[in-house]
Amino acid sequence: MAGWDDVRRIAMGMPGTEERTSRGMAQWRVGDRLFVWERPLRRSDIEALGGAAPDGPILGARVPHEAVKHALIAEAPEVYFTTPHFDGYPAVLVR
Repeated sequence: MAGWDDVRRIAMGMPGTEERTSRGMAQWRVGDRLFVWERPLRRSDIEALGGAAPDGPILGARVPHEAVKHALIAEAPEVYFTTPHFDGYPAVLVR
């Protein structure tokens, strides 16, 4: 299973990437555009997901379009998921 060191290595391998910290959590950006970040579940996420709420670290990842998000979730729901917080936003959560 990949860990944060793997995420950091892959993200930092992309040209122009900067690692920053926000609220004590890692995030990776190119310029001002956030593309990958550490995203623990919030209380509202846990309430919305109920028993399906995963334990452990969660990665947020921007995708090109919401259709890509839905395709990833449909293809591998054991890996990818979303919460109502991300409705209308092209990002997917990764277990």
